[in-house]
Amino acid sequence: MFWSTHLAAGLIVGKITGHFDAALIGSFATDLDHFVPIIRNKLFLHPFRLLKSTITEDDSYGNERHILHNIFVWGGSLNHLIIH
Repeated sequence: MFWSTHLAAGLIVGKITGHFDAALIGSFATDLDHFVPIIRNKLFLHPFRLLKSTITEDDSYGNERHILHNIFVWGGSLNHLIIH
C-alpha cells in the first residue's frame, strides 16, 4: 500500500475507535520491514532506482518481497481479533 493509504486507514480506524495515535502507529508499523531492503541496498541514495523498486512488482534485489510482512500482518490481525 502507498503511505497515503496507510494514513487514510489509520485516520478512519482512529475516528471509529477514538484512538488516533494507536491507529496511525498500527497502520504504519506493519510496513516498517520495507525499509530494511531500502537501507541494505542503499536505494535511498538513488531516487530513480528507489522509485522503480517501489512501483514495480519485480524483486530486482532478491530481498524486497518476503513472507515476513504477510506473517506480521496476519499475526497482528489475528492477535487483534482474539484480544477484542
